[in-house]
Amino acid sequence: MAETEAVLPPRLPKPESLEAKFKLSIGLPYDPRAKRKHMLVYGFILDWFHSKYGDALASVRHVVDNIKERDPAKKGLSIPHVHSALAELVEWGYLTQDKGAGKRASRYIPVWDLVCNIPSVTPVGNNSDGDPSVTPGVNTDVTPGVNTTSDSVTNEGNKDPSTVTRPQDRVNGIDGHDCAAPTAPPAPLAIAADAAVAAQGFEELRRAYYPNKAKDIKKARKAYDKLAPDDELHVTMLESAATWYSAWAAQGKPDAPRHSLERWILDERYLEDPPAAYQPKERKAKPAGDKPVSKSKGTVTDQLRILDVETIGNPFGDFRLRIKLDGPSGEQEHVLKVLDEGGPAADSEAFNKIQRAFGSDTAEWPGQRCRLEMDDGAIADVIPERMPDRVVSIESADLIDTGEEKIFIAKVTDQNGKPEGQIELVYESDDQYEQTKGQKKLADLCRAVDLPRLSDTDELLFKPFLATSSGDFRRAPVEMGQAA
Repeated sequence: MAETEAVLPPRLPKPESLEAKFKLSIGLPYDPRAKRKHMLVYGFILDWFHSKYGDALASVRHVVDNIKERDPAKKGLSIPHVHSALAELVEWGYLTQDKGAGKRASRYIPVWDLVCNIPSVTPVGNNSDGDPSVTPGVNTDVTPGVNTTSDSVTNEGNKDPSTVTRPQDRVNGIDGHDCAAPTAPPAPLAIAADAAVAAQGFEELRRAYYPNKAKDIKKARKAYDKLAPDDELHVTMLESAATWYSAWAAQGKPDAPRHSLERWILDERYLEDPPAAYQPKERKAKPAGDKPVSKSKGTVTDQLRILDVETIGNPFGDFRLRIKLDGPSGEQEHVLKVLDEGGPAADSEAFNKIQRAFGSDTAEWPGQRCRLEMDDGAIADVIPERMPDRVVSIESADLIDTGEEKIFIAKVTDQNGKPEGQIELVYESDDQYEQTKGQKKLADLCRAVDLPRLSDTDELLFKPFLATSSGDFRRAPVEMGQAA
């Protein structure tokens, strides 16, 4: 009788290893629920995970900032999309979360069992689709810290997460993650010390950017305090501010325009090289006719509206986009070949142009207007256009609390249920300007649908109103409102 050859179990990666992170990252794109936002956020959390602390400590704002920093187009993802991506990754069983509160950021732990144990996946009994349900491990030995603050997060997004280099506390010089948890609330003296360090840091930056004259100091100080740069970033900002001032002063024109310090901070100009010299832009005459002049021999379409964007494949290999649009001549569809196994594919440049026009998050494209320059059946150029005045209604609305801001976000459709973009308003924030602006817009929206008081977002649903080309909300014309 022949001996039966023993079958050894497959070799599995160790939890927290680079191999485990790699296998998790390449597995997510095959989940049919996953979109680009999930892949970007999941990739960042895997990269940010630190084995020394057993988790990835990251606020929504921190994830937004770092994804934007890594994006070559500097578009990144919006706060609502990062928030929803994190929540869904937790819900789907790819991450576990120790939710933060107030200024304490949340901690995320990848579910290593997905690739580090022999899978034991069973469908949920009431799941009509028969899709497998992944249950995250619940007996991990990671004890979350309870006295961490947002200062524990550093702007080291592109560094290997296996490094043990951590920022030092700017007051006492101790490793920020090694500071013992206080047994009582911090004394007022400690708070005053932190404030003094921040004030001194801003004053250094102000002198570097405005050596002779100070402007808009209150707004600039607020922007600096909100950024709360660590020591490394502060030094970078000082060097950049001095370089920007030198480039401006070299023109020998005291009236030459320059960015205010507030805008310089908010727009992250400190990460850019300064312009060599100011040169006034020449205004070009608009071409005659309704359609823009093509830069090539291709034809330019009428104004089109993006209806839907579907991703095909995954960004690690064969990656395509199916874009559905409509216009005066009806609906049309284009499939863009963005990547193949060898790198950028035939339509990668067209994809980059759409990203530059409407952002890198494809979920924000539906409802946007554009004209396409077509050359031999392919998209040669994308010309973004302003949305017209249109009667719309809110299809769905949600309130998102990031811990730093409260945001109202709503999906908007036309009278036929086709997408008309989204509304995003900050109605609570430490930034008084943003809060006031958002609350005013929300009040305008309520008035536009004849709602004297808002107690639930469902009260806004399916009520027609006029969205203007300038982004204002008004009552819909009677005949249009009745038609809706």
